[in-house]
Amino acid sequence: MVLTKAQRGDRHKIASIQANASVSGKLAALGLIPGSEIDILQCSLHGAAIVSCKGAQFALGRGLADLIYLEN
Repeated sequence: MVLTKAQRGDRHKIASIQANASVSGKLAALGLIPGSEIDILQCSLHGAAIVSCKGAQFALGRGLADLIYLEN
């Protein structure tokens, strides 16, 4: 499932990130790597996805959130 399909309040593990090395590296620097657990704080059809990972909160634009796949 893509991050943009997740529901507020859900907790998921990142399964994969379908992005180029540059983008994947930037996400990895934030701790957003396959296997990381994230909490979905906000995810709407038209705005940014706000997630929490390892105690930090991040706002991810829709285009970036569409590249992050979650385990079901």
